[in-house]
Amino acid sequence: MTVRVHVVCDTSEVDHDLNRILRGPSVGCHKAFAGALAAQFQETQARVHVVTGSLKASGDHDVVQGSPHDWEGFIRYGPATERVPAPGPARDAAQYAIFEQEKSDFHNYMFELEEGFGRELYVDAIRSWMRGVL
Repeated sequence: MTVRVHVVCDTSEVDHDLNRILRGPSVGCHKAFAGALAAQFQETQARVHVVTGSLKASGDHDVVQGSPHDWEGFIRYGPATERVPAPGPARDAAQYAIFEQEKSDFHNYMFELEEGFGRELYVDAIRSWMRGVL
């Protein structure tokens, strides 16, 4: 007498999910990344020390889309142009941006980002994409 167990595994859903993962993050995931970057930028804008307004006015954020597997976002202060129109005396926004960021007190407008502000937004987007929500 023989005892026999027959097991069948349907891997069609696994194959579907693996193929989705191999294609890279979805457009929805990339939009969530862009939203996270915008939230981080707003945090820096809230922290920028305003004397003349030129540093705050020089702030910008941008997304570079290379491929489904590449996503890059930038927050920058102090553009290539030397002066940003703002009330008050003109300052070299690029030099002032470096000066302010190097401070360890409330003047460092990037402090919260350096401490991790917004990272969870990117992690949440990736987790949602992995679950197939995005």
